[in-house]
Amino acid sequence: MKKDVIMGDVSTLLPSCCVLEKAQVEGSEGAGYVKGSGAYRALQGKWGLQEIEEILEFQDQKAKKGILDTVQYPLSNALIAIETKLLHLESKVRILESEVERTKKVLAFSMGKKSGKKLFATNHEIMDFYRVKVLCVGLGGTVATPRNAEENKAIQEVAKGIAFIGITDEVIEGQFMYVTGGRLAYSNWKPNEPNDFGPGEDCVIMTESGIWNDISCLASYTAVCEFPA
Repeated sequence: MKKDVIMGDVSTLLPSCCVLEKAQVEGSEGAGYVKGSGAYRALQGKWGLQEIEEILEFQDQKAKKGILDTVQYPLSNALIAIETKLLHLESKVRILESEVERTKKVLAFSMGKKSGKKLFATNHEIMDFYRVKVLCVGLGGTVATPRNAEENKAIQEVAKGIAFIGITDEVIEGQFMYVTGGRLAYSNWKPNEPNDFGPGEDCVIMTESGIWNDISCLASYTAVCEFPA
């Protein structure tokens, strides 16, 4: 056999219109594949995009099946690898789409107000505390939580009304803590508050004047979120 040609029974299955180069070999039982062609490399177990494209261009399904049978279905493995890469890319696209959607939601809020290293913002939607918490976390932030007088003032100006703040005593009754963890370092309670009046006043609102009052978490007030500035 000539050194630049690999023989195989599948050679007789190749159509004359095939994109692969062909050559008759003297004394052989059929046609061989010219060295350098896609089929030649495939029969050697060397597969890449070019080889895959050449095989996929076959119109003669019998010829295509013959090649795949001869090379132990390497094309199937190659296609699986390509599909895996496509799935990985699709996953990245979905993540990017999610980030774009999150950014759009953040931009839907007002420009908000910056205080120190925090940005407080609201879309003035009214909802219960649990929905506020889910909303803020979904946007990459948390429920607005004043830790000093300056931040308290900023939240008051952004809310322009009664709003939930990120403080509750749901973990230990009577001990109000930040929803992100830790005891209060600052407070601005209304006189005689918190009093836990009524059925489970475990959440805290900031009134229009900036003072705090404990309230049921199921009540509905303005959602204000905080983000790193």
